[in-house]
Amino acid sequence: MNLNTNESDSKPFSAGSSDDYKPESSDYSDLENKNYTTRSPNYKQKIVKNQSVVSCKRKKKRNPVMWKRNIRKRKLASGEEHINTADKVLPARKPDRILGPYAFEVFKKAFCSLHGISRKRVELIPQHLSKPSTITAPQDMRGKYKNNRNTIPLEVTENINKHIQEFPRRKLHYGRSKNLEAENKAYDAQFALQKLIYDNVMTVASKYVSEDCMPYYPSLKNNSQNDKGETDTTDDNNGSKD
Repeated sequence: MNLNTNESDSKPFSAGSSDDYKPESSDYSDLENKNYTTRSPNYKQKIVKNQSVVSCKRKKKRNPVMWKRNIRKRKLASGEEHINTADKVLPARKPDRILGPYAFEVFKKAFCSLHGISRKRVELIPQHLSKPSTITAPQDMRGKYKNNRNTIPLEVTENINKHIQEFPRRKLHYGRSKNLEAENKAYDAQFALQKLIYDNVMTVASKYVSEDCMPYYPSLKNNSQNDKGETDTTDDNNGSKD
């Protein structure tokens, strides 16, 4: 069987053939050349754009203020309208009985404990208002009078403070204040208040021993006989022997 072949293909460098040999390329080379030739001139720019899109984003920062449970907790504490855990809308809180634009009923005991005042002080105001002669409740002057005999004059307290400031101080080792000259100093232990007034303090034990308790002193007679090795068989009350 004779195969028809081109002379140029069998003998590429034979006479009459062109100097430039151009063999038929394979399928792989065709695809590679095709892909290379079809690239656009802005190929690198597209890569940059694709990298900006495909690149990893930064992790979202935590914002606990906007969490649902924290929003629910704040609105529940302030009495505002909110959505509970069962996805139900709860209306805002309202007082049961409004007596006026700025007044509503409260428990007297709770009101006194909340403001730290006595029950009598609250009851005194309606007593004054119940009288026909009073239009407005009088001002409460408790603790505001100046005729107290036991009050210490202001000049005396100022002199005492000045005297305390004159006590010598020593530098603190663990002081945290930036003002080292004034605040990072403390008084010595000898200037403790208990030691300064110790001479004027009478303890319960000293008063009990000195006034209420009769001290016990051993008999000199018994001590002298015990030193000699003898025993005392006499009774101190009647002086007779057993």
